[in-house]
Order: sequence, then structure tokens, then C-alpha cells
Amino acid sequence: FFLTRASHSASQRSIRKMRVTRVFLFIALVAGLIRSVHGVECNIARAIELFPCKADEGKELTAAQQEECCNGIFTNEIEQPGSGSKTDRWANSGCFCVKEITALDKSFFNNLLKQAKKCANVVKTDLKCSSTGDNALDECDANVFSACPGTLPTNGFADKTQAEIKAEVEARPQKIPPAPPAISIPPEATAKKVQIDLRLKDATGFLGDSAAAKTKRKDLEDNLAKALCNCASPTFKVKLVSVSKGSTIVKAEVVKEDGGSLDSNELTSINTQTSAGLGSSPTMSSYGNISATVPAPAPAGQAPAPIREPKDIALPSNLNSPPAKLPDAVTGIPRIGLDGSEYDGGFNITNSDYRASVVGQMLPGVVMAVLLLVIMILMLVVYIVATLCGLTFCKCCNGAYKPRRFSKKDLKINKLVCLFFCAVTAAGAFTVFAETPPLLENTKDLTGAMADTISELTKNITKIADAMDAAAGDPLLNIGDVSSTTTSMKDAMKTVDNTVQDAQDQIEEYVDMSGLYVTIAAGVMFGITFIVFALGLIGFWRLLIFFTIILSIMMVVGWIVWGLLSLLTVFVDDLCWAMNDYLRDRYNSDLSELIPCMDPDVAVKTMNVAREQVATGIAAVNDQLEEYAGSNPYLKYLCYNYAKVPLKDLCTKPTIYHELSYSRFVCEAENKKKLKDKTTWDSWDAQVNDLMMFPDAFCPYPTDFYSVPLGNFSTGLRPLRCPFKGYDDDDMTQVNEFAMGQCYTMKQIPSDVFDAKAATANLAQTVLDIVPIIESLLQCELVSTAFSRMVGPCDGMATALTSLYTGFLLVAMGYFLLWASTLVIISRLQYYRSYCVDADKY
Repeated sequence: FFLTRASHSASQRSIRKMRVTRVFLFIALVAGLIRSVHGVECNIARAIELFPCKADEGKELTAAQQEECCNGIFTNEIEQPGSGSKTDRWANSGCFCVKEITALDKSFFNNLLKQAKKCANVVKTDLKCSSTGDNALDECDANVFSACPGTLPTNGFADKTQAEIKAEVEARPQKIPPAPPAISIPPEATAKKVQIDLRLKDATGFLGDSAAAKTKRKDLEDNLAKALCNCASPTFKVKLVSVSKGSTIVKAEVVKEDGGSLDSNELTSINTQTSAGLGSSPTMSSYGNISATVPAPAPAGQAPAPIREPKDIALPSNLNSPPAKLPDAVTGIPRIGLDGSEYDGGFNITNSDYRASVVGQMLPGVVMAVLLLVIMILMLVVYIVATLCGLTFCKCCNGAYKPRRFSKKDLKINKLVCLFFCAVTAAGAFTVFAETPPLLENTKDLTGAMADTISELTKNITKIADAMDAAAGDPLLNIGDVSSTTTSMKDAMKTVDNTVQDAQDQIEEYVDMSGLYVTIAAGVMFGITFIVFALGLIGFWRLLIFFTIILSIMMVVGWIVWGLLSLLTVFVDDLCWAMNDYLRDRYNSDLSELIPCMDPDVAVKTMNVAREQVATGIAAVNDQLEEYAGSNPYLKYLCYNYAKVPLKDLCTKPTIYHELSYSRFVCEAENKKKLKDKTTWDSWDAQVNDLMMFPDAFCPYPTDFYSVPLGNFSTGLRPLRCPFKGYDDDDMTQVNEFAMGQCYTMKQIPSDVFDAKAATANLAQTVLDIVPIIESLLQCELVSTAFSRMVGPCDGMATALTSLYTGFLLVAMGYFLLWASTLVIISRLQYYRSYCVDADKY
């Protein structure tokens, strides 16, 4: 049977028909340009004998090709239309003397005469050519070859109609390659089911949920069953597994009505009828051109490839569930807001209750600082009032801050207590000093991971845009205004990347500065503590009063900083928990809303554009394969990488595409109603009334005839490359009749056309290569990768902050206790002679 190319628009078919018409006309002109006085025609049947004389560009003929070329010139008798009809040879035909023939490719004919001079065991004088005049060839050596006949042959195709010319070309004996070996089915063979791959090239209307589409699918099942058994009452039934466009591509299963196994007779009938093409079957003739295959059985000793079972897409059951709840705060402080209500939700920074609960973590520190400040103000007020009272009213007021009687031992114990509180404060200061570097390093790592992820995203977006731009430069792959879309993508990502990188540089600068400041602060905290203790130990109570004032201020600040650290520690710990929660289950994470992936609507559109570009390129290449070599019934075509199915079918019905990440993402987006304004999409199909999606096909697809991978075009289809160029210009508008006739007759693609299609295939492959990158964007792998990189530094930050939280708590508590003890020491030192019961000297 004859495999036709993928359906195209009416305008494209018209253009191709006109092109084919011109080709046939030119072939005919070559095929019968002139008739010699001996009744010999210089037709395409004669010209094809010279095909072995053409070497690929930059190569020489092999010895075998040289011998075949010599036979074509001097020995082979020309095969004419009509079985068994033979006539003269090329050499003595006089066709080398006709300018209209040699002018079509003078380089080739000159090179051919060079080859003819090398031929052995032939009579070279049989070859007639001209070395002078309008029809002269540079390589025509009068000492080797004979002169042209006095009367040149005339055009034997004069006054013939186009139909007669076409008939002349098509009447040539066809050389069909041998069929592949038939599938042998042992008598004892059985099977539970058989898969049938069909392509109905002239039939549409099977997709959708309309009554007409459902009826057409049911009729196809019934008619296909009758065709496969070649009977009116089949013993098995056919079930359509998948239906997609192009024009209509069907994957079907043949099973027994009762659920049993198909026997060897049924298997033989199925294979025989499928190999016959099914188009000749009365029940299938209404579907027009059909290609059909049964996947070849596995080699002996190997299990056959499993038949893909259609299933529903298993979307996560918790797709629309509420986010998980946060654990208890790492500080141990209840998550209570400013209004006293407790928060029990997730990490949702847009939620005012969550923000209030985080702010509530700093309340103990702020409350403590306020209380201490109030206490100090009251003490100052009492001191001022007592002093004024003592000066004006009664000296008894002067005893407001005088100590009770004490001994030396009591003062020593007081100093030892101050030493202990000084050690507590020192431990806190050392903790702050020790944990600050890890905190800063993890902060740098966290922001660096974020910046690296943005840079990686920018590179990927640029790679995607460049590949799509390059592909759009080929007219066969340009499916719309790709350039404006890709330019916007690159500009937007470049702006984001520059902003993030600048911010990263500033953050690192600020972090380095913060490290210096924290180191100084830790030294000051310890220094003040040590000075206060030393002055109390020595007894310089007047100077001690001054440093106690400084200690009081730092004590208030210490409690405020501890409160702020409480807030920051809880927030960072919550963030780390949220990132881990996202990695466990992004569907239930608040971060999926706070840091969304590329908008699903844009992502699916982009994915469809890329996939449709690949599909368009493959269709264009297959179109050319069929144009030149389609009469070869065993020709292999490029495999279509993507199917084309309605969105509703993909997401709501059992399909063989249920395991694909593309399918899951598309259907998740549809389930969440993220796909907007569908009727405005390029992939909207008005006839089906749905968006067309492009899930991965499983090569070979649509049938076994489409089994050559896209990337293998140049190598896998190399035998189809004709050594002749089919056109005289780079735009491929001026047909070279002689070369085109050679390639058509040999069922090969002219070298310039082949190379152009190889370039198209390569461009389509570049788009295919970026599909995994786009897939990763679609599946939020970028966000997952970012969180995977950030969660380690984030946990490190949380640990360091927890230690800082503890350190500042020790500092604040130490300051408070040291401050209280210092007030006692100041009072006892000031009134030492009066109130120390065993004082011997000051």
C-alpha cells in the first residue's frame, strides 16, 4: 500500500500539486527530449543508468560505483516502458550531444566523461559527444570518443499533454524493494490481547464527546473487528485505547468477547489483514488512506513489550487540602498574638494572626525591658525625693538606700555572687561571639543558594528562548510570533537576575559588616561586665556608680535584643520547617502560594508551543520523505514524539499517558482552574471544542512505519539521500529537471532537499532537547531545587539563632542579676564604716 504524508492545509496541498506538476513536466522533457535517427529516445529510463556516476559532494566513486557507472554508459540496455522492452545503450544514443540535456548539469556530464575515459574492456568510440559548438563538453576528447551524429535526435514529447507526460513517467517499470519477512505464528500461540496501531489519514471527527464522535468511534471498533477477521461475524472485539489527531491516530486492542485468549488462527488473521493495509477491506474502505501495523513480536526467548494499559491520571488526593500546622515554637514560648489569642495555623506570612504570633515571641523581652526601665526610673525618683527631703525637712529621709548592718564576710559573699553573675554574662557573651560566624556564613550560603537558583533559571530561560528562536527561523517550524515571547522572557529574567545578584552582593557586604559589629558588641558586653566586677572587687564605689549607669542601659537593651532574637529565631525556624514541608508535600505547603512556580497558564502554553514546534518539524520532514520516496511501501519515517489529544480526554478519561509528568501537571492546573481563556490559545480546536494537549508519544508512533528518532535523521535516513541537487538555486524554486528525475526515479530525496530537512530536523531536535528543562519548570523543580539547596543553610541559621537566643538570654539575665548585686555592693561600700560591724579600716 502507499503511505501518504501527514495532512496539511489546503493551500499547502495546492502548492505541492503545482510543484509535482512542474517536476513531472521537467522529467518528461528530459525523458523524451529527442529521438535519434535510430528510433532511440533519450528518456528518463535511459538517464537513470547514469545515476551510479554521481558521487556525494567531496567524494570519489568507489571501484564498485565506477564499474556500475561504466556499465550504465557502455553496456546496459535501456529498460523501456512495457514489460521486457529493451533498446540501445547510452554511449551510442547521441544524447551527450544534445545541449538541452547537458546544460542541465554540465559539471556532472564533464565528470561523467572523465569517468568514461577510465572504463576498461569497453569500446570508448561508441560514446558520441561534441568538443566544439554550442553543445560542446570540455571533457569530450575527440581522440577517445566519437563525434556526434549528423542529425541530432528530436524531442519525442512534442505536443503531448500533461496527463500523457505523467503517464509516460509512471509507466516505467517500478523496482519495489523486497518485503520484510512475514511474521510466523506457531500453531500453539495464544494471546490475551493484540495491539493495533492505525492512522486514518483521510478521516476526522472521532474526537470529542458529541454523539456523532461517539458513534464514529463505535463504528470504527465494529468495522475494524470485521476487517481483522475478514468476516462478517468476528469472534473477537476491538476496543479503542486512545484516539488523537494527525489526522486520526488510533491505538486499539483486540480481545476475546468472553475474556479468553486469542488462538493462533485469530492471531494469523489479525497479522495478515493488518499487513495487507486494511484499506482494501470493505468495512474500512470508507475511511480512505490507512496505515496499520501490529507491533512486531519480541525475538525468541524474550518477553514481548507490555501493552500500555489506559488509566486515569492519579492526581494527589490532597491537592486542595489545607496546609499543615506549624509545630511548637523553638523558644518554648506559646504562639500567642498581641490580643492574647493562640495561633495554630501554618506558615502563612500573609496571615495577620501568624504575624501577630511571631511578634508575640518578643513580648517577654520587651516587657522585661519596660519593667526594668520603670524600676530604674522609680529608684531614681525615690533617690531624688529622699535627698530633697533630707536637705529640707528631716534627715531621717537620707536613709532610703542605706544598707542594713553587714560583716566583711557578707561583703565578700556579695562580691563572689557578682563574680558568678559576671561568669554567666561572660558565658552569654562568648556564646554570642562563637555563634555569630556560623550564623553569618549560613546567611551567605542561604542567599547564595537563592542567587544561584535565579542564575540557573536565567540560563535555562535563555537556553529555551534561544532554541525556540532558532527553530522559529525555519519557516517549517515557525508557528507564530515566537520572537516577541522569547524576547520578553529573556529581558524579564535578565532584569530579575541582575537585581538578585546586586542584592546578593549588598547582603554579603552587610553580613561582613554585621560580623564586625557583633564581635565588637560581644567584646563590649563582656568588657562592661568585667569592669563592673573589678571596680566592685577593688572598692571604687564612686566610679562603680558611673559604670552601673552604663550597665543599666545595656541591661534594658539586652532584654530588647533578646526579644527581637526570639522573634527572628522562631521566624527562621518556621521558614526552615516550611521549606522541608514543601519538599515533603508541595500541595499542602503554604510556600506553594507564597513562592509559586511559573504561572501554570503561561507554563502550559510555553510547553505546547515547544512541543508543537517539534511536531510541525517532524511532519514537514515526513512530508518530504513521502514526496520523493512514498511509493516505497516499506519506507520508514520519523517517529512523532508527541500525541495530540483533547484536554478533557487527557484529564478525565483513562489514557495511556497517565504516568507522564506533563499529563499530571496539565491536569493539576486544570483541576485548580489555572488554565484561563482557553478559546484564545493557539492550541484551541474549535471542532473538538477543547484545547489540544501534547503528551509524549511512545515511539514508534503512530505506527511501526514511524520509527526513526528525530535526532537520527541524517544517519537513519542516509540511504534516501540522492547525490543530485534537485534545484539550481538556494531558494529551491528553479527545478533541475535532470537531477530531479534521477532522484524521483530512484525514490530518493535530492541532496539539497535532504540537507535542508536534516537542518530542520536538527532545529527541531534543539527544541526537543529543551523540553526536559521546560518540564522541570512546569513541575516546580526549580523551587524544589532552590529549597533543597537552601534548607541546609536555613537549618544552620536556625541552630545558630537558637544558640544566640540562649546567649543573649544569659547576657540579659546576667546583666540583671549583676546590676542588682552591684547596687548592694555600692551601698555597702559607700556606708562601709557606719554599717560594717567588724570594719577595722575603710
